[in-house]
Amino acid sequence: MVGRKALRRDLLAMLWVAVALGFYVVSLAVTIPGFGSPRAVAALMLLLGVFGCVSGADTAAMTSHGVATPAAAALRVGGVLVLVVGVAAVLTGSAAALAGLAAGIGVMWLATTTRHLFGATAPRSSHEAQRARVRVGAGR
Repeated sequence: MVGRKALRRDLLAMLWVAVALGFYVVSLAVTIPGFGSPRAVAALMLLLGVFGCVSGADTAAMTSHGVATPAAAALRVGGVLVLVVGVAAVLTGSAAALAGLAAGIGVMWLATTTRHLFGATAPRSSHEAQRARVRVGAGR
């Protein structure tokens, strides 16, 4: 089950992603003043995507000790790839890179939210694992 704090983080991330993707879709249909080039659109989308990533992240999980789960490791690699595509879109002004950035932001949001909703959460540290064992034993 997802806790309220995690749900708030995911909803805030969804808001940032929705704004980024909505901006991209609108920019395809009309020229937005100040954002007439793919480079400018990519820069704003990259910024909004980073906001979504940071607001949806579990900071305790990022600072935990131990080895990341395969899903978490794959999402980290995916995030770096989307960042690289975003930087390429800003530097080159390529419409294809901009489309890749939009797709990457959407896929990363969907993947991380799915992981948060359905993924098992392991204790974040050996101290938390010990506390969890004590709580389970105390309930008997």
